[in-house]
Amino acid sequence: MLIIVLLLLTGYVDFLHASVDCEAVALSDCLPSEFFPVPFPETEAEVDFVCLKLKVYVDCIRNYLEECGNEDASFEEQLKARYEKIDEVLNDVCEKESKLHIDFIGNIKCLKSSILSHNDSCYYKTEAVLKIYKQRFPEQTEHINKNGIYWDEYFCLFEAYDISCLAADAANRCGLQAKNIILEIVKRLNYLEYSCSEEARVELMNLIETLNFEVQDKIQLKEIFNIFN
Repeated sequence: MLIIVLLLLTGYVDFLHASVDCEAVALSDCLPSEFFPVPFPETEAEVDFVCLKLKVYVDCIRNYLEECGNEDASFEEQLKARYEKIDEVLNDVCEKESKLHIDFIGNIKCLKSSILSHNDSCYYKTEAVLKIYKQRFPEQTEHINKNGIYWDEYFCLFEAYDISCLAADAANRCGLQAKNIILEIVKRLNYLEYSCSEEARVELMNLIETLNFEVQDKIQLKEIFNIFN
């Protein structure tokens, strides 16, 4: 998991999780293999090149979903809405006159460093936070069931902390503006709404102060969850 548009810009499209067979086929069939993966861009010219390819890719997925259809009409609408948001944010990242584009270009080299170093920077921190959560509920989490409430909370905590760690690392490396770019994209994509149920978010917000997290970890998690409240 990482922020979808920034991941798209790195070319690591495999991180996009297909929710249904229709979406999985679209992600595969629409992918222009001769262009992906591409290096994370470092210049505006490279961003222009990547943006052009990504717009074609996202448009292809949206058209595919329109034609494919799904038995669950409500879920189909959610899926289409997700890609509408991706398209909107991607256009804003790529539009030269937009503030998001200008800020992104101004921080692009440092953001690249933060994103490509994400696993090294955040993996062990995320594991430590998840371990503390599991210690709080040892019996329930010993064999976490993917259909159970503790799995929902566990996965939500993983996603939320992973994002918060990336944002914090970007702030440390690049400054507050880089962090705000990440948080803006996360918010506009409603990212946690796809990986965290409302019940899991509320429960984790209530648990943060009772768990033995580092003070900075608590601050980061609250900031992420408050974005979606």
